[in-house]
Amino acid sequence: MESLIFAGAWKWPGNHRLIPMSHDDVIYEIFEPLSQGAPGNDASTLRALGEVPGRDSVRQVLDIGVGHGRTTFTLAQALPDAHITAVDIHPPFVEKLASNAREAGVADRVHPVLEDMATETAIQSHAEALGYRLVSSFRVPKQGHDAYYLPLEARVAELAGHGNADIVNVLESFQEEIEIARRDVDEAGYTFFVLQRDES
Repeated sequence: MESLIFAGAWKWPGNHRLIPMSHDDVIYEIFEPLSQGAPGNDASTLRALGEVPGRDSVRQVLDIGVGHGRTTFTLAQALPDAHITAVDIHPPFVEKLASNAREAGVADRVHPVLEDMATETAIQSHAEALGYRLVSSFRVPKQGHDAYYLPLEARVAELAGHGNADIVNVLESFQEEIEIARRDVDEAGYTFFVLQRDES
């Protein structure tokens, strides 16, 4: 039996930082109607899975930073014998994922967990300390970033002029993030990690 970790992590140029992610109600207000909460697409998920030796023997998967669960459900479909622990920091996302798993009939294999996410460096160092080895890592391609940023930019424009100061502050941060990703395309982006441990 083998275990996998699927994780995504942001990399930004210079001293730019992402917005604080502690305002769950604000984040959910912005992202609730969007199909995903981070860059990526099914093609990137399946590419990563395709690079795993012995993928058909995988029985445990840890999916970190799942958002609405796009990657989680792609993995559940591609690995019908695997149990997937799906981790995110935002309670509404975790609750929605649990509901979607029940509706999709995979609640017995998809296990949502509320927990903080790690940085790019921490994901790799902690995983290696636990005996995982890096199988694959690659920057999510432009199509995967566009699948996230184009709807997000439209959502930011839709909520422009919102009366809630907290939402306005977060919208400004997201607009800055969009501009950084567009301007610093060679430095800013989302990295896909796949780590594996043999448990046979």
